[in-house]
Amino acid sequence: MKKFIPFFVALFFSCNSFAGLQVASQLRLENLSSDNYQTTNSANQYLNFAAKINLISNFRYNKKWFFEINARVDQLSEAASGRDKFYADQGLYLREMRAGYDGENFALYAGKFRPYFGIAWRNGRNNWYDYTGNGQEQFDYNNTRGLWTDYIANNYAQTEKLGVSSFLKAGNASTVGKYELGFSAFTNDRKNFDNSIGNSRISSSKQDGSPGDVSALKSYVASLDVSYDFARDEKLFYRFAYINLAVNGLASPVVPTKIADQKGYVAAMNYQKPVSENINLNGLLEFSQMKNVGGNSDIGDNYLSSSLVANIYQNWNATIAYNARKHTQIDQNGFDQNMAEISAGYRFDKNTFFDSLVIQTGYRNLRTNNKTNIDVQNAVAILVRYIKNF
Repeated sequence: MKKFIPFFVALFFSCNSFAGLQVASQLRLENLSSDNYQTTNSANQYLNFAAKINLISNFRYNKKWFFEINARVDQLSEAASGRDKFYADQGLYLREMRAGYDGENFALYAGKFRPYFGIAWRNGRNNWYDYTGNGQEQFDYNNTRGLWTDYIANNYAQTEKLGVSSFLKAGNASTVGKYELGFSAFTNDRKNFDNSIGNSRISSSKQDGSPGDVSALKSYVASLDVSYDFARDEKLFYRFAYINLAVNGLASPVVPTKIADQKGYVAAMNYQKPVSENINLNGLLEFSQMKNVGGNSDIGDNYLSSSLVANIYQNWNATIAYNARKHTQIDQNGFDQNMAEISAGYRFDKNTFFDSLVIQTGYRNLRTNNKTNIDVQNAVAILVRYIKNF
């Protein structure tokens, strides 16, 4: 990783001057300041100041061949109970790196990527997904979908996989609808590009036997995306996906009779509709079920993510959200978790210094019912996001 970053910088500047090669890059800076000001357990009361920096570059040759890379600076660990954290444990790591072919009806790429399993865990920082059918999701980063709407969905987020992905594309979003059938085969990036610079990351070891750690590409995601563009900026998007995360039975700490591949499915809908000249509503609803969590056939999770964003007079926005998780385990209590959020923000108009600048503030209530006790946490936060394309 340490040797790779200088190589990436050199590649970026040399390719910008190479004839016939198109390069598009984006710099994203985020600062999130949050305060867990009221909690059932006083040890959970703390301030947390964290920065997030992404540099994404896409190199495209002849419009169809591409190489894309995403490097991120992020807080690599959660704040310890009862301890304020001021930009601590920030580190640089490689989030994605993929290369492939992007045709009109077919796309194929290999490398390190995030499979298409669900959208709620990716939607906490975005407002509308523009599925262009090129095997790569394009986002409108001018807007936001609250501050924590992806908090619970992140539990089933699929990130940092090494493997291959392919997509078959058909249709037209403005007429019969756009359809994209995807399939990804992969393994977890546990020892190749998962290290970091600045601070160490806590990553799983082979002895953990985490689902997806099987070295061969035995884990997979199958997905179907359907999108429609109606009149006056009305849009509708569906995603259906199934996942199978292979488990190494020899390494798994689970009792042999309980070992099973982790499996799950997700169904999501994102709908956008202008209700007046100055108000545009954007709703997201997603359900996910995971079985054999951690490779243990006794454990399961159900998730529900819902949120509604009102974009007002183009620059203003307001978000309400409700997310839930139900964790079950045979012969154990399990737990239920619910999160509610209300937030609002303002996006400044594009100018010479930035393509987007958003300020968002909000309130969150997080409630966990452990069956024997109930833990409640209330928090407020301010998010500032700066984006520059070049």
